[in-house]
Amino acid sequence: MLTFDTLREAEEWVMSDAYNKVGGRQFDGYLTSDPKLAFVLVYNLTRLKTLGRASFNNIYADEKEKDGQTLFMVWVS
Repeated sequence: MLTFDTLREAEEWVMSDAYNKVGGRQFDGYLTSDPKLAFVLVYNLTRLKTLGRASFNNIYADEKEKDGQTLFMVWVS
């Protein structure tokens, strides 16, 4: 899975890929081991919803342990 050193790097990647797919409803959610990616995705989806341009009603985030690794989940409904 992808990991980045800075929030800026994570934001560049999220805004060019995951944000468009989740925000545009191509996918319902995203799973990552990098907390920066999850944070940036939640932040930007919340921003989209606040601006009134969201095609979804709710944003959810959670984390779970799998094989000793923390996975961060972000999804919309």
